[in-house]
Amino acid sequence: MGLTTADFGLPMTASVLVFDLYFTGNITDSIDGVRFSPLGERYVGIIGTIDPHSDGALSVYDFGPVGTNPSESGLLLITTSEDATGISGAAREAIPIRIRSDRSHGHGGHAN
Repeated sequence: MGLTTADFGLPMTASVLVFDLYFTGNITDSIDGVRFSPLGERYVGIIGTIDPHSDGALSVYDFGPVGTNPSESGLLLITTSEDATGISGAAREAIPIRIRSDRSHGHGGHAN
């Protein structure tokens, strides 16, 4: 793409194409006019390791719409599990995660 660190936070518009190499060999989907800023996340979540069946803290920082990706409406929470041997990967079944907002501090949440 030719981006450098000077491009961080600067808005750009891109088109995304999906190429189906396996079945058709064609472009099968596309999204035009996606506007974003590299490393310009509006929301950033900080979370540590949470042991099974226990609570942990999720801090969410909102940097506001100016100079960020203003169309962002929240965080994407991606989880991984780890078995007794220390091998991590996808869980075999759904893992419920409850997040309570603690707006008294202006940011953050409580994950368990």
